[in-house]
Amino acid sequence: MEIKDIREKAIDLLNECLKTDKISISNLINERISVSKALADHPTIQVQDMGGNYILGMLGILNGILSKNNEFIVAVYESNQNSTIINKFEIRKI
Repeated sequence: MEIKDIREKAIDLLNECLKTDKISISNLINERISVSKALADHPTIQVQDMGGNYILGMLGILNGILSKNNEFIVAVYESNQNSTIINKFEIRKI
């Protein structure tokens, strides 16, 4: 199976999960944990550097597996700037 096909399946499943339970899935995707510098240095996993405190979320791992040609799975949030509720997932070139 091609990476593109797997990414499309992942997007479909994530969006199906949102339709089923938007609040819980948003909370899961928004959750972050501190990780080691060794994990932060991984070549594909996306880890955020917060001044030496390395933070990882679920999309960082998924994109470590599924990103290709600078195209990543992203969460698109509700239009309210302070919203933590995800409206949909999609692939974007970054």
